[in-house]
Amino acid sequence: MRLVPKDNKFFKLFGDLAKNITEGCILLVQILRSMENVEAQVGRLSEIEHSADRTTHDILVKLH
Repeated sequence: MRLVPKDNKFFKLFGDLAKNITEGCILLVQILRSMENVEAQVGRLSEIEHSADRTTHDILVKLH
């Protein structure tokens, strides 16, 4: 009997979330450094945040 189920999708979700966090951090640094085309970059940052929110929700659903 396993204490932690092996679900490849569950672990993939953690990888996806890490990717969102990394992309968001890199973009935020770019925004703060250049302050050019800020509106479009903030829009992209918002998309990344929404993707991370959906992934976090999926992770929580799997945990329950």
